[in-house]
Amino acid sequence: MVELRVNSGALTDRFVSQHPEFAALATRPDKRHAAYRALFEEQMDEALLEAIRDATNSGYPLASEEFKNRAIAPLGWKTGPGKPGPRGNSDPDPEFGKRVSTLTPNLVF
Repeated sequence: MVELRVNSGALTDRFVSQHPEFAALATRPDKRHAAYRALFEEQMDEALLEAIRDATNSGYPLASEEFKNRAIAPLGWKTGPGKPGPRGNSDPDPEFGKRVSTLTPNLVF
């Protein structure tokens, strides 16, 4: 929380360094502090805040469906939760099970 007070101009702390994005807000310190405080004057839309929380808590990207489909899904990354229930048998290599069973000892049940 010290950084917030330093960036807003309410506190001076020689152990807090400026982030380049903060420094880019303005060239003069008084203008930079005012620009930083202005970032927090308007409340965020509740729907957007909820979307940010959902994406953060679930680990899925916060992006439009078009962007997810065109840029993220082709990489093989999950873009959202899957369907509930058991997964289908989508093993791409049907021989995999046979190879694994040959590596395990023969157990009698």
